[in-house]
Amino acid sequence: MNIETIIQLAVSLLTLLCLVWVMISRVKDPDAKASEKIAILKEQFLSTDKELKLIRENHLSHIERDITFLKEGQVKLFTILEERLPNK
Repeated sequence: MNIETIIQLAVSLLTLLCLVWVMISRVKDPDAKASEKIAILKEQFLSTDKELKLIRENHLSHIERDITFLKEGQVKLFTILEERLPNK
């Protein structure tokens, strides 16, 4: 074996070891930026969930009251119309 072959083998072996090391480190330690983005998305989801719960608690009760008020008004209007309009 001459010196050029030995250098080529050493460089190839070093490249292979570096490649294996990079692959292992990627699998072992996930991307830090991705975990930060996931944390931000999780916070946004939780805040949106809280807002939806507040809307459900507050606005639905108001809507139900308004519907009840409209139903009572409708009954009153029907009663007035029945009294004033002649039956055919």
